[in-house]
Amino acid sequence: MDGMTIEELPAAIKSHWPEISRRLLDGSYHPEPVLRVEIPKPGGGIRLLGIPTVMDRVMQQAILQILQGDHDENFSGSSFGFRPGRSARQAILKSRDYVNDGYRWVVDLDLEKFFDQVNHELLMEEVKKFVSDPILLDRFDKELEKRGHRFVRYADDCTIYVVTRRAGLRVLASVTRFLQSKLKLKVNESKSGVDRPWNRAFLGITISWNNRIRVSPKSWKRFKDRVGDLTRRNRGWSMTRVIAELNVYLRGWKGYYNVADSRDPFREMDGWVRRKLRCYQLKQWGKSGYRKLRRLGVDRRTAWATSKAPHGPWRLSRTPGVNWALNNQHWRKMGLINLRSQT
Repeated sequence: MDGMTIEELPAAIKSHWPEISRRLLDGSYHPEPVLRVEIPKPGGGIRLLGIPTVMDRVMQQAILQILQGDHDENFSGSSFGFRPGRSARQAILKSRDYVNDGYRWVVDLDLEKFFDQVNHELLMEEVKKFVSDPILLDRFDKELEKRGHRFVRYADDCTIYVVTRRAGLRVLASVTRFLQSKLKLKVNESKSGVDRPWNRAFLGITISWNNRIRVSPKSWKRFKDRVGDLTRRNRGWSMTRVIAELNVYLRGWKGYYNVADSRDPFREMDGWVRRKLRCYQLKQWGKSGYRKLRRLGVDRRTAWATSKAPHGPWRLSRTPGVNWALNNQHWRKMGLINLRSQT
């Protein structure tokens, strides 16, 4: 909101630190208004973000580092979001442990617009109790622990594991009452429910009936949508640039979802990514396709038949000539990340 960039911050702190320090110590420091940004949600709708100034963000992080070291150990062992030494991967593995122990029904809770609608009066009451920086849901964690539930929470995503559907329905009703009456939070009834773990997604994964971690169908759809955007044939980018952009996404995606046990979908999607790139390459070649195929070692007859075929790039991308020219070794040389390996 103040127009300051990250690069300008060191000089600003150096120039104004005596005044900033005084305001922090006497309690007169107040954050600036945040910049409102709207981003589309994967399932539709808009997510509102508030972007603080660079100075406020640094102050927040400095305070968090002090308070977190003192008070993080007081939080629930079943809470994994935004805590040092904890990750979504650990939350997923903990969920699988519960299913493996026989808790094969899941109460899937969805809090409606938690970060937008959190009750700040209650939140500050909790802050005063602990002199730390929890979110309000630490109180929810403690309530679930008191009741003896097996649960996993990552920020506002929470799943509770039970033995029977009947128990799940009872738990869902009970915790909904607690959240709404004690914490003034609204449970999204249309997105919450009781079901088998393999029918619900938690942090982008599902746990199958045979206790294997799988990437959820919605996560695969988002993956294909994003790769499709990066490999749109009308972008006009060089293949080198396309692969560089694609690798940034694939590296992050693979790093997160490598927790999955089932690798067959990874192999299938790896082939699909290469096919999308073959389509992009064919579009770029245009009328020079015959010469390009010949240079890549395709025999004359196959190269001619491929380049003169009346089909579009998607169908041509699976023809023998194109597969020969733009094979796996070709993409490895181009530096394309391989989704199939777990390294």
